[in-house]
Amino acid sequence: MSAYAKAEGLDLKSLYNWRYRLKKKGVLEDSSFETSLPPPRLQKVVVGPEPFCGGEFRLRWPNGRVLEFDSGVDPDYVKRLIEGLERIL
Repeated sequence: MSAYAKAEGLDLKSLYNWRYRLKKKGVLEDSSFETSLPPPRLQKVVVGPEPFCGGEFRLRWPNGRVLEFDSGVDPDYVKRLIEGLERIL
């Protein structure tokens, strides 16, 4: 684990702490027991930005026009839509 932590730039103490937590929850088996399953492998995970999950919202232009969106709308779509509308309104 020391070599892995060094190669991946991880804190060794933190890695051991997470191993302990996963064993305690039963996600990892204790290495002292024999098993026919291959040992679990660590996989690098990259976490992206969280999706937009605000509530309903409304955009109102000075001319009184309004756009309303629910929480599932993609913020990039809204941005492109507004830019397009501002060109023609």
